Amino acid sequence: MSDDAQDFVPPYPKPLAEKPGWWRLWREGQRCPLRVFTGSAYRMKLGESGFLSRKRYLLVEPSLVKKVLEDREGIYPKSVLVRRMLYPVIGNSIFVSNGDVWQRQRRLLEPAFAQTRIQAVFERMNEAVDDMIARISTVRDGEVFDVEPEMTHVTADVIFRTICSVSLDQSGAKETYEAFLEYQARAYGDMLLGLLRMPTFLSPRWWRAKKAARRIRAVMDPMVRHRYDMHARGEHGGYNDILSAMLNATDTQSGEHLHFEYDELVEQIAMLFLAGHETSAAALSWALYLIAAHPEIQERMYRETVDVLGTRAPQFSDMRRLALTRNVFRETLRLYPSVPFFARDATRTEIMRKKVIKPGSILLLCPWLSHRSEIMWQKPHVFDPDRFEREETQESVRDAYFPFSFGPRVCLGAAFALQEATLILAAIVRDFHLETIADDTPEPVARATLRSSGGTRLRITRRAAD
Repeated sequence: MSDDAQDFVPPYPKPLAEKPGWWRLWREGQRCPLRVFTGSAYRMKLGESGFLSRKRYLLVEPSLVKKVLEDREGIYPKSVLVRRMLYPVIGNSIFVSNGDVWQRQRRLLEPAFAQTRIQAVFERMNEAVDDMIARISTVRDGEVFDVEPEMTHVTADVIFRTICSVSLDQSGAKETYEAFLEYQARAYGDMLLGLLRMPTFLSPRWWRAKKAARRIRAVMDPMVRHRYDMHARGEHGGYNDILSAMLNATDTQSGEHLHFEYDELVEQIAMLFLAGHETSAAALSWALYLIAAHPEIQERMYRETVDVLGTRAPQFSDMRRLALTRNVFRETLRLYPSVPFFARDATRTEIMRKKVIKPGSILLLCPWLSHRSEIMWQKPHVFDPDRFEREETQESVRDAYFPFSFGPRVCLGAAFALQEATLILAAIVRDFHLETIADDTPEPVARATLRSSGGTRLRITRRAAD
């Protein structure tokens, strides 16, 4: 998109003209931390903040981000604040654990997300996508449709089918969608109190978050318990899914067969459920909005899916040929990273850009700012999927694009998420035409994940066959 008239800048919080005072910082930060950024934040390299709370450093310069994320010595462990926010749902699972515990969990989980496993679950993904298309087909032509609950349903269904070999019904999908929204709102507020070193039991939000967490766990506990008990009895049931790989995990270093205890296994499944459906659902909802708001890109995607797939079902070998569809999702993750902040704790004194960072400080890595850095990207706020194909953008992609993190703790499910998103977007664009609704623009809100504040409503019409 070289013509400036074609540039489309999707919604993002308007940068403040000047640095806010502490009261406005706290008030706006509770609603959405992205709302407290000034225009200079999109040009900065290292920011510092902290009033009556732990010191926080916002790292944007690529060399600093890499120093923290490529840490292999445990100098910058996952922050206790992240653990505090997510523990009621995922416990001490791989997403928040550190040290030897994390290393063991990583070795046990890696085989479940090997490339061969991604190919093995491809048909189950396809089945979930087919069911999604059937549900969307019940919407009347031209009707306004909130895509967020459906994206939550299909991504949760994909996770259930690929992890546990069962599908997710409408009631289970509705329960998880509502419970996760409730959980994020409550747990995020409690995490902010953690910045002030206030104990958890003083926060009514924490107790409400725990209640929402129990609702989420209640959806998945019966399935995990059934399979765990089967495995303990030596019954394998012919399953070939991710849970089966986890139950039969082998330490990739020693070759020794190890196993998760039941509570630990449930925590890992809950983590995969959170990371595998909530983050993907958020990004897919934004992708559908972007596609609807840019008719030219939508039409190009439609032509690509028809040229590659025709009317037949996708095959694993088709994934690499759906390049534009994949790049639309990659660009969505650039503009609306599902996890807009990563938090690490400093464990020793460091000097970064002449700032003395003391132990106990919080190091914030911010994909939202890195992906929109005016230093690293051309037209950083413009939706432009083609930027991933241009040579001049490759340095930015390499140094300032990390929606799945990178280094030792890079997301195990990155390939899984890209495959899933490509399938879902291709299926929707092939069968339906999407339009935005006048005066109904989604507003980004960053909590544990980056969602819209009030849903993402689009007008949807079935495409006529060519």
